[in-house]
Amino acid sequence: MRDQIKSWKGKFDAEKHEREFYHSAALEAKRKNKLLKVAVGRLQNEYDKLKEKYNITDNELQFVS
Repeated sequence: MRDQIKSWKGKFDAEKHEREFYHSAALEAKRKNKLLKVAVGRLQNEYDKLKEKYNITDNELQFVS
């Protein structure tokens, strides 16, 4: 009987640790995804500003030609 209890307790502990590991991994992945979304949003904003700036410059150069 004690052997069975030790076996069950061992299985329970192993499953508990596995669950905690995957839970923390999922939270970390979620945090990284949020950071990536913010970074991509900022880069897109900067790209749009630069593209607009160069379009204005290109249009000014066309008038000079």
